[in-house]
Amino acid sequence: MNKEYKVFISSTSDLAQERAEAIRAVLACNCIPVSMENWAASSADPVSRITEKLAACDYFVLLAGYRSGTTLKELGMPYVELEYEYASKRDLRKVILLKDLKPGEEPDPRQLEFRTRLSDNHAIQTWRDPHDIARLVMGSLFEMIVFRESAGVVKTNAELADEVGRYLEGPARFEGTARAYVLQYTAVNALEVLRKLLWADVETDLYVVSEDRVRALSEYQEDRLKKNLLHMPNHLEPIGQKLDLDRLLHVYAYNTPGSLRAVLIDTVLPTGKVRHEFVAVSSYVYMMKEPEGKLILDIRGGELPSIVLRPRHDGFDLFSRLVAMVLRNWQEFRDMGTIQPVAFSGGKA
Repeated sequence: MNKEYKVFISSTSDLAQERAEAIRAVLACNCIPVSMENWAASSADPVSRITEKLAACDYFVLLAGYRSGTTLKELGMPYVELEYEYASKRDLRKVILLKDLKPGEEPDPRQLEFRTRLSDNHAIQTWRDPHDIARLVMGSLFEMIVFRESAGVVKTNAELADEVGRYLEGPARFEGTARAYVLQYTAVNALEVLRKLLWADVETDLYVVSEDRVRALSEYQEDRLKKNLLHMPNHLEPIGQKLDLDRLLHVYAYNTPGSLRAVLIDTVLPTGKVRHEFVAVSSYVYMMKEPEGKLILDIRGGELPSIVLRPRHDGFDLFSRLVAMVLRNWQEFRDMGTIQPVAFSGGKA
């Protein structure tokens, strides 16, 4: 791991040994622990110090014992809960560890409520012996950082469809309503991905190249463009079932000098906020010969997206925003003929 990530460690003061083990684990992962033991004396108010420190962190480790700890009088909230709330607002990746309850021991009422909330909203781990902390923290951090620094690579449409399916079955799927966008050259290349989305009742926009495109097409390419949308419903519907394709699938033909192959899946939260959750993009390189006999290197979108990114990856924001920006621009210039709606029972594309 080349980058030294910062990890905020949150717990009550009665877990001193556990905090020490967590710090040791963070250092072993070549990360920088951010813990109040290392804070220099300051006249700044505690809330400002906490928010300032958390704003510079990449991950958040929370050790929850039996006690809620010191409460901030002005907020009526324990320090640990304040740290957790701010980490959640920053959408930091979290490691949540709960101390096992021993027979006859009960957390204080406030802490019991907090522990219940943590269990309901996160994949939690538990410890009994303080020496278990280092192992649990190291394992969780290593997994999250490796996933963050690596991107999935797929070689076929079927593999990409499987990645989409795994996302749709995950917990993020239930936080709001999924909305998908598929950018392809022809519809036939998107069928497997479309099945995963439509069969999961995900409303999807499909963008395919227009027959009227400025760049000349071969006879084979033109034939594919004319035929594949005509028979799309037969290829999408499950055997013996009918899909509400008029509601679920919206097809557009694009007519632009360049092209992009991508799949973008957003979550529309109950508040109306849109959050990018899944993006796949591709590019490939090939040589083309000009009439004068010159060889030109041509780099453009491939036949399917081949690199899959999720929010924890460092490149996710860049690529998801890029795809979203292309879609937004196409929609804004719709009157200029950049994109045109297509009736997929037949039509232009």
